Parts: sequence; C-alpha cells; structure tokens
Amino acid sequence: MTSIVKKPIYVLAGDDAYLRDENRRRIVDEFIGSADPQLCLSDFDSQADPQEVFDALWAAPFLAPVRVVVVRDGDAFISSSSSVLEKYLQSPCTSSVLVLMVSSWKQNTRIAKLLKQVGEVVSCSTGEKESLVPWIMERAGMRGKQITRSTAAKLEELVGKDRAKLDSELEKLSLHLAGRTKIEIQDVEAVVLDQAGPAAFAMSNALLAIDAKSALAELDKMLIARGSEMAVLGQIAWNHRRLLEARQRLDSGESIQQVVPRNLPYVAQQAMTAFLRARSLGDIEQDFRWILRADLAIKSGADVTATLQQLLVRLCRRSASAGPAKKPTGDRNLR
Repeated sequence: MTSIVKKPIYVLAGDDAYLRDENRRRIVDEFIGSADPQLCLSDFDSQADPQEVFDALWAAPFLAPVRVVVVRDGDAFISSSSSVLEKYLQSPCTSSVLVLMVSSWKQNTRIAKLLKQVGEVVSCSTGEKESLVPWIMERAGMRGKQITRSTAAKLEELVGKDRAKLDSELEKLSLHLAGRTKIEIQDVEAVVLDQAGPAAFAMSNALLAIDAKSALAELDKMLIARGSEMAVLGQIAWNHRRLLEARQRLDSGESIQQVVPRNLPYVAQQAMTAFLRARSLGDIEQDFRWILRADLAIKSGADVTATLQQLLVRLCRRSASAGPAKKPTGDRNLR
C-alpha cells in the first residue's frame, strides 16, 4: 500500500466499514509511527462532544510529531458543529490531524469546498462493478501467499464484495496451506465452500433435486446482508460449473462413477447422478447463459431478490422440462 500524502484533515467517506477502518489504521500508522497511541491519539465516537474534539485538536502532541484525532461515525459530528468546523478548516492546527469517518459526503457543501484546499476525501465504497481481484492478490501477498487472478476471481465470486469476509477467508486459507505458499482453486473449494453456511448447500441440493420451492426458501435465508447477492450467485455458478464439467467428462467417455465426487454424501451423489441423467450438455450450457444474464442484470441495477428468484425458478423449470432420462449418443456411461 502506497504512502499517503500528509494533510491536516482526512474524510473517510463510504459505506464500506472495513475500508474506512483500514484507511484509519493506515493514516494513524503513517503519522504517529512507533509513538505510544495513548499519548498522541484521541478517538471519539458518534456521541462525541464537539468541544472536546476541538480541544484535542489544539492540544500539543506528547512524545510524537503530531496528535491524531479520530471521529468515528462522524456524520452527526459534522452536522452539529458545521460552523466551528468551517472556521477550523480555514486555519487548521499544524500539529494535529483530524480524521472524520462518515458514511456519506456531499461535495456541494461549504465544508466540502473548504476541505479541498487543506485536506483529502478518501473513498471507502466498493462499486457493484468494481473487481476486488487486485485487492485480494495484495492481501494474500501481505500474508506471504500467492494467488492467481483466476483463483482470486473465484474467491470473490463465492464470497462477494464484502472485504471483511474476504480477508477472513484469506486468513483461513493461509492457515489451511500450512507450509505451502500458493493458494490453489482446490484450496478455495475446500476451505470456502466446505465452511459455507448450511443454506448455501441446501440451495445447491434443491437445484440438484429440481425443487424450486425449496431453492426459493433457502434464497430467503441467504439474502441477509449487503453484497450477499453476489455470494449467492457465486454459489449457483460454482454448482453449475461443477455439473458442466461432469457432463463434459461424461460426453468424453468417462463413467458416472468417475465424475460424481466420492466425498459427497450418498444422498447428494444420488441427486447429482439423477440430474446428469436428465440433463444434456446443451441444457447446462443454457443454464450458464441464464446465470450470466442474472449477473449482468444485478450489476445493471435490477431488483436483486426478484432477479435471483426468477433465475432459480427458471433453472428448476428448465431441468423439469427435460423430462425423464434419455440416452443420447455418448450417454452409455450413465448406466
């Protein structure tokens, strides 16, 4: 992570709490270095008395080059002390640094215009179309691990754009690797998928069983947090990618015993076998086209819940319409 340009005030603005806190730590480390935080760091919450905040800003730092004053959830602080803050921005203290952590920031206010002259606004939001692959690769490198772009993309697909969750999964992966340094696709599948919540596997099982009602019920359990929609879509895509690979192997001459994973529970093995008997390669490829369309729709602003509900119903209806098992050319391995 590159060094910051030192300013007397920073606004960490955005709805990603992990990014706000990451930038807060970076700024504090940059300014106070190895100094004792208890002597040169003042940390206030949303209930902070504005007078106490400004008193801390004008207090001389002790055994440190500057004093850092942090106001968490600073939206209320800005509203309640706007006039004093405007005055402070016109002549900020040279021995203090003010860090305001806010969920939103309006660019057309007087405070915003004054801030441009003396401070910096750091964006702490993750766009729906923003790729976190470079960030994942950087975080893995900070742990002494290597991860390819494709594997990082798989991790993002499964977990979603929640940086806190992604960082947690990277920590688990690092421990899982033991003495190895490279994170492989198999590691992601073993650690991330095996530790996914029960609803994720229940949805995969419902799709295998062509049970739209159960799949929709599990969807409601999974859409519980911002960004979870991409994790749900990633789970669906992973499940169908696994089925696509199995179907391709069957068509190339392998037997059903070879393509259905032996480490699956018996019921899941039976469900996957039945699914592959009922579905052609073309059917599963069509599923993927629907999955890609749903991904594009969500990223384009479509209603998340409705889009995912339609996708699940479509996947299950498509499977059901395939009818009983057929024996097209190359399917002798399904017997």
